[in-house]
Amino acid sequence: MPASQVIDYAGLNIRFEPTEERNYYFTDEKPRFQLHVKNTTSDEVNIKVVWFLQTAVGRTGHDLIVDLKPAEEITQEIGHRLLGVPGWGLIGIETPVPPLPPVDPGVFPLDLANFHTLYTFQIFDRSVHNEQVKEQARRDRRNKTMLILGILTLIAVIISIVSHSIATP
Repeated sequence: MPASQVIDYAGLNIRFEPTEERNYYFTDEKPRFQLHVKNTTSDEVNIKVVWFLQTAVGRTGHDLIVDLKPAEEITQEIGHRLLGVPGWGLIGIETPVPPLPPVDPGVFPLDLANFHTLYTFQIFDRSVHNEQVKEQARRDRRNKTMLILGILTLIAVIISIVSHSIATP
């Protein structure tokens, strides 16, 4: 199951949501997510927010200049990148202290002390996943067949015992 949390940072309420509720994604997909940023202060907030999408393939990060009046909210669609490799994906936000000034977007190194995971999800290889689903269905059918045969055998034994006890005076 995906996990998510909301971060309050520099007067902003920041959260991510998938555009489509799912428990997992496939390596051949390019999922889209919504980044929601709301000003929770009574002042204008003008800073740069840095968010990341991290998978086993690597990390892609982007800057977003946030200039919001009090109680104003923006929504930015993010993602659109091929996931590529099975494993886990995470979306997070960088929260440096002090906040970054609203300058042109640029490269910003990931600082784990100031990195907060906002959303995680599993990534599966579609062909492997489909094969595992088929194998599980085969195991389920085999187990159901064995259970039915066991029940039929038990019924046959009970009938044999009852008929033998009726036939014996």
